Amino acid sequence: MSSSFGGLQIAYSALKAQQQIMETTSHNISNVSTTGYTRQRVNLSASPPTYVPSSTGSLEIGTGVKVDDITRVMDQFVNSQLRDQTSKLTEKENSQEVMSQVETIFNEPSDSGLGTAMTDFWNSWEQLSLNPESLSSRQGVISQAQTMTQAFNSAGSQLKTIQSNLDAGITQNVDQINSLANQLADLNTKISRLALSKGNTNDLEDSRDQVITKLQNLLGGRVLTDSDGEVSLYIGNRALVQREKVNEVESVTTTGVHNLAWSDDGAELQISGGKIASIMEMRDTYVPGVIQKLDDLVSPMITQVNSLHSTGYDLNGNAVSGTSFENFFTGTSLDTIAVNTALVNDPSGIAAGATSSSGDADNATSITALKDKQVISSTYTFGDYYASVVARVGVDVQGINDDVANATTLQSQIKKSRESISGVSIDEETVNLTEAQKAYEAAAHALSVMDAALDVLINKLGTSS
Repeated sequence: MSSSFGGLQIAYSALKAQQQIMETTSHNISNVSTTGYTRQRVNLSASPPTYVPSSTGSLEIGTGVKVDDITRVMDQFVNSQLRDQTSKLTEKENSQEVMSQVETIFNEPSDSGLGTAMTDFWNSWEQLSLNPESLSSRQGVISQAQTMTQAFNSAGSQLKTIQSNLDAGITQNVDQINSLANQLADLNTKISRLALSKGNTNDLEDSRDQVITKLQNLLGGRVLTDSDGEVSLYIGNRALVQREKVNEVESVTTTGVHNLAWSDDGAELQISGGKIASIMEMRDTYVPGVIQKLDDLVSPMITQVNSLHSTGYDLNGNAVSGTSFENFFTGTSLDTIAVNTALVNDPSGIAAGATSSSGDADNATSITALKDKQVISSTYTFGDYYASVVARVGVDVQGINDDVANATTLQSQIKKSRESISGVSIDEETVNLTEAQKAYEAAAHALSVMDAALDVLINKLGTSS
């Protein structure tokens, strides 16, 4: 026969199970706004039955309910997709920020941009060709040339500053990477130990997922989960975190810039995603490419103007070749182009004439004509080439804006998918809470009924009145 106290035990098991459901549901509700929280669910099953003899053999008698475990409601594939897409979005957003900064440097179309400064420079030579003996016109050439060269210098300086700030971003993230890596290893340890003691690791696993997301946002990488639930994060073919072991990184200087290397052997990390990948691409490829394009504009301008200027004659009819007035520009690049100091101090030294004849302005006319010559790669005028550089930057910015918009849309879709699986719905949890409450009340009533029946059995059965 089954125990007379079996009914009490069954009702008590129901009380415990429904209490656990109510506590877990309350925990879900309290974390409805917690970033990265995964909804939890109590899994119940019938307790193993007992068997009692009967006239027909044996009867299976139920023993109540038991809590198997409390699990996170999740789809690992969707979670992995969300981490990967968030990493890609972070990478593109960083590139977008840098490209927007570059676009701002050009400030085109604008009355104060480089394009206007170049136009004003050529126009000042044209004015000088009309008034070669005018000191005012000569001073105008110097003034416009200084405005243009300073604009070039400023653009170069700002681009170099962007490049320098990007380089600093490598070293600034080292401590954060190592800190997150150690947090991940520590969480692996805590989860492993708690799992061995049959403890609930759900909240720790949520924290671990958040740390992994932060690391992948910085470095990309691959996440591998072992059969016992511990995770490893690989950057390239090496583990940054392998279960409970951390391979820390450091900043090293290579060819004048900083890169990330493994602390144990100095080998550089093979980074293919995340913010750091964008920083390296912008620093090593994109910004230098823009600087090179502007150098390709400035260098032939210096060469062509100086070549013509050196053959001319100043206001006093003296040949400038071999004198301090020989070159109109000094420097060779975007950073160094400047107006010859001797000419700044004495504009009469400008070689406007092709001969020593008074009023000759043929050399100024020749220099003015450079504006319309296809000097760069025998294809572009100076103005056309600059316009193509500005247009290319504009296309790049539009392209990255589209990439960010598309990546944001895709991330949003994956987020919605995750929320539909793992997110907390107040309405759903309220229904679950009410259902558990009703079941708890029913179990309590059953316990009360069984207690009353046992009281009759123990204390009143057979008692005379």
